[in-house]
Amino acid sequence: MADFLTTVGTSNALEGLLMEAKEEIILISPFLQINEIYIDRLADAERREIPITIIFRENDLNPNEETRIRTLTGVRLLTCDRLHAKCYLNESIAIVGSMNLYEYSEKRNRSEERRVGKECRSRWSPYH
Repeated sequence: MADFLTTVGTSNALEGLLMEAKEEIILISPFLQINEIYIDRLADAERREIPITIIFRENDLNPNEETRIRTLTGVRLLTCDRLHAKCYLNESIAIVGSMNLYEYSEKRNRSEERRVGKECRSRWSPYH
């Protein structure tokens, strides 16, 4: 399964990805300014004891945003120097494209992502 998503479609698919996760959530984006809906969904996942990893570009996280994210005690924050990739995954779905996990990107940019199912993900993911 592979779908092309618009910016609005990506937002909806990402919320679904967070809500439907059963084993893991991995969010990769150079820049982070996570909207409140996603913070709430991550908190829900944390209550379900889903491991959450967020990877972002080193030195590009606003201190206020880091404080907000760290309220989710089960989230593992990792940095990657010169990160440019944008990929959001759980055990079943991966969303790969150009939209940062940044509220400004959701509201003002036009982006296109591709959502792939587990059968495609297993071919390229280092996690499975």
